[in-house]
Amino acid sequence: MSKGNDYLQSKLYDPPETYSTALKALPLTSHCGSAGSSLKAMFLVSIVQSCSIEKLPCFDVEVPQNYFSSWRGRYNEYRKEMNVALQKDDESRNDAADDVIKKYKRLLYEAAELEESKKDVQEIHKEALALYQVTYDYAISTKDAGKCGFAWKAAGSALLNYFATSRSERLVPVSPSALRELFS
Repeated sequence: MSKGNDYLQSKLYDPPETYSTALKALPLTSHCGSAGSSLKAMFLVSIVQSCSIEKLPCFDVEVPQNYFSSWRGRYNEYRKEMNVALQKDDESRNDAADDVIKKYKRLLYEAAELEESKKDVQEIHKEALALYQVTYDYAISTKDAGKCGFAWKAAGSALLNYFATSRSERLVPVSPSALRELFS
């Protein structure tokens, strides 16, 4: 692996060996059926929830208050809607959750994706930054890193676009499978 690849690999999250060892030691099944799997899931959730949560400095910038107010209200609605979606049966849960995320992407972009949006990109950036900060503020207040996901699912493209353009760079689209092949 090249030196550049080593650097990138070191920046990717890999649970400490103690976590990996502990996870392997947990049984897959028990006399209670899938209780072992539930224990593994609870263990992973506890790891995520115990992580330190900090806003990235590049996204922790000043944004007009009206964007915060708007996205704070939307984020509260999102949490309620996602809670309802996750209560559905196994077959429809993922579809319902995807629909909730799509709704908020559409509110942000006024389109399904950033690339399809006719909305002013500066406006999208301000809203995405507000969404990011509202989401991370909530995650920090609840000490639950899992809550950060909404910012990336709904506004990830806009945040990456903001990051690149604020540095006078451009984004290069690469498929996840190509990245896996490059760095494996």
